[in-house]
Amino acid sequence: MDDRVTDEAPSSMNGYFPPQEPSKAQSARCQGPPAAPVDLPPASSSSCPSSSTSPPVFCIECEDQTAEVTCLGCEEDFCRPCWLFQHRRGKRAEHRVQALLGDVMAPPQVPAEEREGEGVIGTGEAGGREDGEEEEAVADMMVGEEEGEEEEGPGFVAGGGSVRVEGPPEDTAVPPDWVDRYEEEVSQAQAFLCRPAAQKMLWDRAEVTPLRLTARERRLLGVLESALNVSTYTDHVDALGRRATRQSRMVEELERVFATILGLMICADPARGRALVVHPIAEHGDFFREIFEVGRRYKVMNPEKLRGTHGKLMYMLQDAQGRSLQAQIGFGSCVKPLATVGALLKDRAQEGFLQDARVLLASRDVSARRGERGRAEAMREAWMKRRAARELQVEWGKGELSSDDVQRLLDSMADANNYLNFNVRPVKRVLRQLQDNFAVDEVEEGFSLAIGGGSRAVGFGGSGRSRGGYGYGGGYGAGYFRGSEGGGVGPKLSHDHATHYTYVWQSLRLWREVMQSMFRLWFLADQDLLSPPGPSSPSSSFPSYSPSPSYTLLNTGQGLNRVQACPAVGAEMRSILQRVQRECGAWVGLSVVHLGDRDVPNALMFIDKYTQVPRILSPIAKVVEECLLASVYGTREEEEEEEEGVSDEDEEGGEDGGEGDPEEGGKQRGRRGTGADALYNQALAAYAKDVWGSAGNLKMHVLTDFFRRAFDGDGDDGGSCIDGRLTSAWNWCSKIAKKPYYHAFLLAGFTGFDGDWGRED
Repeated sequence: MDDRVTDEAPSSMNGYFPPQEPSKAQSARCQGPPAAPVDLPPASSSSCPSSSTSPPVFCIECEDQTAEVTCLGCEEDFCRPCWLFQHRRGKRAEHRVQALLGDVMAPPQVPAEEREGEGVIGTGEAGGREDGEEEEAVADMMVGEEEGEEEEGPGFVAGGGSVRVEGPPEDTAVPPDWVDRYEEEVSQAQAFLCRPAAQKMLWDRAEVTPLRLTARERRLLGVLESALNVSTYTDHVDALGRRATRQSRMVEELERVFATILGLMICADPARGRALVVHPIAEHGDFFREIFEVGRRYKVMNPEKLRGTHGKLMYMLQDAQGRSLQAQIGFGSCVKPLATVGALLKDRAQEGFLQDARVLLASRDVSARRGERGRAEAMREAWMKRRAARELQVEWGKGELSSDDVQRLLDSMADANNYLNFNVRPVKRVLRQLQDNFAVDEVEEGFSLAIGGGSRAVGFGGSGRSRGGYGYGGGYGAGYFRGSEGGGVGPKLSHDHATHYTYVWQSLRLWREVMQSMFRLWFLADQDLLSPPGPSSPSSSFPSYSPSPSYTLLNTGQGLNRVQACPAVGAEMRSILQRVQRECGAWVGLSVVHLGDRDVPNALMFIDKYTQVPRILSPIAKVVEECLLASVYGTREEEEEEEEGVSDEDEEGGEDGGEGDPEEGGKQRGRRGTGADALYNQALAAYAKDVWGSAGNLKMHVLTDFFRRAFDGDGDDGGSCIDGRLTSAWNWCSKIAKKPYYHAFLLAGFTGFDGDWGRED
């Protein structure tokens, strides 16, 4: 074999680069003597490509992103997302990388021992980074991940990116006013916690805040989800006309699920899997209770996950709570209380942890207002959060709680704050858009919220009954409109503008309160579904309700459903409704909360319906905000053309840098960058101007149609009852593709109201 070296790169480049252009990893290897046994002379520095002549090096994995790091173990170039994905576990997780100092700049000519610690991810060093990149790293750490998606451990800061905690913060490395602001906020938090009501509120929330999954629990979650994906439990059990008894089908399907889980455990954890399979299933009660609890806890924090398997899991556990079935299984109940922040603190006798004012700073969701603040303020809040977390680990991580326990508690609380922001903020945004664009006592021509017709309104007063059998009383103007002939399709309500404005406003206020109480409702729904003879309430703060372990399998008009009473969820919903009614005054529409009937068969269906609220409202709020941006862009473009007569190039520059009217979406516009975002707004502005006359006119048409048609009582079992308000909103979503403004939704990035359904399962 010829060992001579030529200036050409090897031909095994898969055709993505020309032979005369070596990859970054090959350029790095040409800087010094190669490893044995290949005996090649060192190449001169002139053989390496220069940043001024060579094209950008692309990621070896995705092949379309510019490479940012070179893996010293793989000797390949990666973009950061691909490197993180390929090096998550196993031996690759131990690989070290060299940060690239430019698009195609050769690595520095320094000895290997000096190059070991420069710019290497995971070493805690800042070598190889410029000042701007340091700021980018700090800014990236304030971005919250998906709820409960990061692994636990001391290297992760709650609600943000991973950060290795090496020691106390260096106050000399930050502006002095940051330290003063930190001490000021700690003092304010301490004053807040001095109030008994604040301490009770924080503890009540901790008792229903699920703990973030550990790395071991995530492996169990993968096993459980895989087993549920292949299970046909509800297909065989919730069916009529089968020859075998329903009890025998339950036992057979349960044993099949147990066997599948044990088999998958051998693949996921061979040592533990072998230890499990050598013993009968009846001896593994603790293991099955743990793995089922992990799945239930993960779903509470991530309602968009397990959408095809969670119902199967809950119905299976619901059946397993029967005494006769427990006797046949052999190890009793399959259910144990969900692990929460409050439960962990009680177990370790560390309830005083929540009275530390720094907990409020360390568990803050710094990503919640990312686009509403300046960069310096965002970086300061991220730094304060990291400092508070470090101090808490040092102070509380030496006794009953370890340093990892402290970080896990903070991560869990930050996940909960992020979850609540995700659920509550869309409702607040739409509520603000209602108040900003409409008035209860003033009607803008062409944008009235009145629905139905007074001549066709029937059923007013406490004795009136609709065609569905529900009385309409206790409010004003809550008329029932029959809709089109023959079947209740169309608006079921008849409201004038003022009445319907109040009706929509009250509905949004109610949804906001429900979203703020979602954790508690999740736990109460879990209690109703898995009531005794299962475990008791997961927290002493929950009141006692009479158990309702039995259910009835009925055809509710949407297939066979398990109809079961929901005493705990019902009591909480009535409490929320009464609180909202006290704040809102005279209530428009019904106050009926449907639970345990054909409209909402059980607590699981109730929770599933209300998790749709942010999915419905978020696209609406986003389209309206995009219309505001388009309106500002269009106004600025017209002013530039009339007053300055600028060229196309100047218009593009003004598009990126203009401030616009602060009353018209200035905060949202501050988040916009250049390039694609600017062209994006230009396209929406052009569409709005050509089709609707202006972006403001488009915005008003979208809001008017949504507030009128999404709250008109339409849809199967719709109406003005508490459940019917959400039913009619979901019915409006099903018709979005037929709306004349649908193209505006597409230009705003709309893909659907159903999240990632069908793509993650």
